[in-house]
Amino acid sequence: MANISFKLDSRTLIFMLNPCHAAIFFLVFLTMTDYSCVGEIVALAFYGFSFGGWIGLLFSENEGLPWIEVLVYYVHHAIVSGLGPILLSAGGRYDIRRFFSLRLIWAGAILFTLYERWVLMPISLLSWANLNHSLCGVHNDPFYEIFQLGKWYWLWADLYLAIACFLGFFINTLLVVVFARLSRLVGI
Repeated sequence: MANISFKLDSRTLIFMLNPCHAAIFFLVFLTMTDYSCVGEIVALAFYGFSFGGWIGLLFSENEGLPWIEVLVYYVHHAIVSGLGPILLSAGGRYDIRRFFSLRLIWAGAILFTLYERWVLMPISLLSWANLNHSLCGVHNDPFYEIFQLGKWYWLWADLYLAIACFLGFFINTLLVVVFARLSRLVGI
């Protein structure tokens, strides 16, 4: 709610459509509903989108924001990146370890790309809001800057974001495994 309030105040509510915000919506849906086949797809989408939280932590875009909004930004991205997968997996219904197969990780990356190209791109073209950099690359995207991708940005962005999705699955699965072992050691 704090994020929505900040976006309303700054007249940037459209950015609530970015994948990290969609991932929070997925997480809320999964924690507030019973286990279902739809929940399995939403969980796959959540795990497929969660790498964006890691990217948001590493390459933040919060210059000039008030400190409270920066704090909300980092808490939000921490939940999407690692904490959410740990808590969701600890709940047992949608454990990331059950989704850890090459086919499902590819499916998560494909869901992310479909969201980028079929949802964010048209809205970006209509609104001229560069949602999740779907219109063009930006200076804080290291791949765009280092490799000077220019008009090839979209093709390469889909490729390196798919790689980031795989890395996010690996990192989050590792975190869940470590958390599970630590909780068994401590007796939680």
